[in-house]
Amino acid sequence: RHHQRQSGWQNLRARAARTGGRHRGGYDDLNRLAWLVGHSRRMMAVIRQNIGFAIALKAVFMVLAFFDIATLWGAIAADMGAALLVAFNGLRLLRAADA
Repeated sequence: RHHQRQSGWQNLRARAARTGGRHRGGYDDLNRLAWLVGHSRRMMAVIRQNIGFAIALKAVFMVLAFFDIATLWGAIAADMGAALLVAFNGLRLLRAADA
């Protein structure tokens, strides 16, 4: 009853040979590469939008606070609203992932 255990790499290579390499999470199909590049560019654009929006909103409230116009509750509400908008803006990428 002697069973030889494979190491993790040997097991990985054996599974890759059985499944054609798909289990690694990568894509062997080069046609999919163009989609991946496009999706990563869309992702970076959304990240830049989110960061720009968040920083701009903070700057607006800093200026308003400097002139004693902004209240603490207004700043908190704006920050929570910005967090929700940033999250929903990021969720747009999920719709593109299904395409």
